[in-house]
Amino acid sequence: MVKYESGESLKCTDVRFVFVTIDTENNKIASVIILTPQYIEQKFGKFGKPTIKHQLLISSKVRKEIYEREDKILSFPDSKKLSYQIRQEYEPPKSGMVEEPSIKNLFSISLLKKMVAEKLIGFKLDAAATKNRGQALEKKFLNC
Repeated sequence: MVKYESGESLKCTDVRFVFVTIDTENNKIASVIILTPQYIEQKFGKFGKPTIKHQLLISSKVRKEIYEREDKILSFPDSKKLSYQIRQEYEPPKSGMVEEPSIKNLFSISLLKKMVAEKLIGFKLDAAATKNRGQALEKKFLNC
């Protein structure tokens, strides 16, 4: 949990995880999955001891279903608990990345899907070292 000076807090349940699958053969983004921690726990169960890094394994059957979808994106609606706090329209930050994030500026999953996931599908990554491809993907993500 992150607590701001204003007293508001950002909890792990407010976080969105964006998973990107890269087709290494063609160096293209093959699919994007946007999930909440709540959905991950409900669908895949609780993880062991909490750590900084969690790993999500998707069965080959489910992966195949995602690849075969027309949009290649797996996403689900926001929780009803957050529905009154999330933004449905994008408003650019007024001071770039120097300002602390605000719970009032939490984007909905559907907005992230439209602004990011749909633009990343088919994006071609240069054949480079993993680190460089990761940096290129970050740059593309920031420019969506």
